[in-house]
Amino acid sequence: MGTWGSGNLANDEAADIRDEAAQKLMRQILNRAAHPASAEYDEYDYFRLFYDLEVLFALTIHRLVPSWYFPHPDTVRSLRDGFMRGYDAYCSKHPIKNPEFSRERRRVIQRTFNKFHPPLPKTP
Repeated sequence: MGTWGSGNLANDEAADIRDEAAQKLMRQILNRAAHPASAEYDEYDYFRLFYDLEVLFALTIHRLVPSWYFPHPDTVRSLRDGFMRGYDAYCSKHPIKNPEFSRERRRVIQRTFNKFHPPLPKTP
């Protein structure tokens, strides 16, 4: 095992732990984003997806998860577009009472997915 500094994470073992955690978090995000229940704004998977995304981005900002773990832009685009179709379909069946909140929430969701590889082309 190598050590390259005195910091808590400046060693091979910490890098291995980081890699395992990053891969696990990314798998959870990708699986959850692809699952139809995640687009239902009143279900656990929906809240967990966006929580996990924010944790991932915070870890990335602090360089605890390298961006090379991020999926290819085409994968993100496909997930985002599929998610938005599911979200829109669910909202049409179960409308959010405040239309302005609904529009703003949709924009926030799109911006969240776009944090992977900004900018991605906008969805209609």
